[in-house]
Amino acid sequence: MALCCFRGLQELRRCRHASAITQKVRREGAAFYWHLGDYRAIYDFDQDFRQRNRNASISTYENEAWPDFIEQQLRSFADLPVYLALGNHETIAPKTRAEAILTIRRLVRSSGTQEAKIAG
Repeated sequence: MALCCFRGLQELRRCRHASAITQKVRREGAAFYWHLGDYRAIYDFDQDFRQRNRNASISTYENEAWPDFIEQQLRSFADLPVYLALGNHETIAPKTRAEAILTIRRLVRSSGTQEAKIAG
């Protein structure tokens, strides 16, 4: 029987230590990274986004939320296969499930991530 080491996480948007998590995943020898959803809050500013963008409007946040997720959280796992599941936050108005799947898939493909799959 073969063993598989992976790391599954959810709601990293409030985590100031994403780089420490990335390092731990690598030290543990994970074969892939599985994000369990809720990439961004959408209903309100994420703490990490707000710290970097103190004067952003909510509409700016809504437009930049998913690209920011890719840049701030996912890019650090670029050399691992990545599996993404949608959480309930990805479908909070004004976002929709279909928009989440299409947009995040497009962003992931352009991010340089080795391999990424999004569960729709």
